[in-house]
Amino acid sequence: MSDRYRNIFSHYRGPAHSKEADKRGALENNVTKALLNTLDLCEDLGSQFIEWLSDKLYERYGLRLEPPEIEDIRILEGPTDQEKKGKALKIMLGIMKYNGRCVPGTPGKGRVDGTILGQQWLVAVESKLDDMYMRQFRKEKKMLGAETDLIICWRDIHDFFCGLDEKQCAPTDRLFVKQFTDYMKAIGQIPFQGIKKRHFEFFTKDRGEQEVERIELRGLLNTLGADLWDYRDKNAELRQLYRGGWDWVRGLNKNSKLDHAELRFYLLSRRGTDNQCYLGIRIDSEYPDILSVYACLGTERMLGRLRKTLKLHKNQLCQILKDDNLGGYTMQLHDDNGICSYEQILPKRRDGRIIRSYLLELERAVLTARYGRDMYFALTVDFEKDTIVSLPDERQLGKIAEAMKALHPFMQFLNDVR
Repeated sequence: MSDRYRNIFSHYRGPAHSKEADKRGALENNVTKALLNTLDLCEDLGSQFIEWLSDKLYERYGLRLEPPEIEDIRILEGPTDQEKKGKALKIMLGIMKYNGRCVPGTPGKGRVDGTILGQQWLVAVESKLDDMYMRQFRKEKKMLGAETDLIICWRDIHDFFCGLDEKQCAPTDRLFVKQFTDYMKAIGQIPFQGIKKRHFEFFTKDRGEQEVERIELRGLLNTLGADLWDYRDKNAELRQLYRGGWDWVRGLNKNSKLDHAELRFYLLSRRGTDNQCYLGIRIDSEYPDILSVYACLGTERMLGRLRKTLKLHKNQLCQILKDDNLGGYTMQLHDDNGICSYEQILPKRRDGRIIRSYLLELERAVLTARYGRDMYFALTVDFEKDTIVSLPDERQLGKIAEAMKALHPFMQFLNDVR
């Protein structure tokens, strides 16, 4: 293995002045590095992994990697020309996100992310944290001279490590394995495991306890974001919504106050976040027993757009808010001091007269409010802790996705106003 990356604390940071795509590629390289270091540092674990991989190859092609012992592991290095010629079996292994797809993509640079070498075989690894780009994958397979390929997902690898019996791992090996599986959770590469009571209790704990549990909560919300995105892709009614994507979890970084955790979904490109109404999913210390899903306008420019909408398009906005699906949702305006200067709960029946009176009150509040960076308007639905934790994982996703769908016409209308 490359000396530089044998050290588990040495990270590949990508090219200097990295673009967003380069940063993603650097993270993919570091995930591969974490996997290969775990296999290299744990006694006999490498052979068990190759046997597991061999079973998958046998199911598909009737081929096996024998003998399963690993001779060498390399990170960010492909096999030499001599090794390509000398190995009887060459496998191109692709690893992608657990809910990923094989898409055309671009040809790429043709450099594999890692290589595992055995006596009679070699496995070249191309990893992705999103979909697998098949043009790049096939280009690398051709350069390798491989006739066989296998594409699996990070969830498969996570399940392999979690399925190891304690007798199969030495105590120090179990420590490496746990660190690796926790890493998979932290970067959102396993399915959403459901919000539990202990996740709401995070914000009631002292800083020391929070530091221990921070990565777990961040990983859980990352998988929530990934699964909601997948849920959106599979649901015809949601597929056209939130095309701008979603952000990694905010508020749970190591040096932050650790007083909230938030996901954001965007209708437009994430680069235009200051100029659009976005959707947030949030738990925070102020209301630790509540999971909020809300449409938010948080900049002076967007609040100016709301003021214009209330003045010129009040009737159209009233029609949107009359939707029965928004009954019980709360409209709130917070001023620059963080004080709620306006709050109204939408009626659960289609009462346009009441909603119109609410919008007149909101217009006056917006006109008289003192603008600043902490001022925002939100249309929110709150889910009680006991309600959410009592639901199975898939139903939790469904509840949040239903709220996203209900908020979409309101968000789209405000984003379209010019």
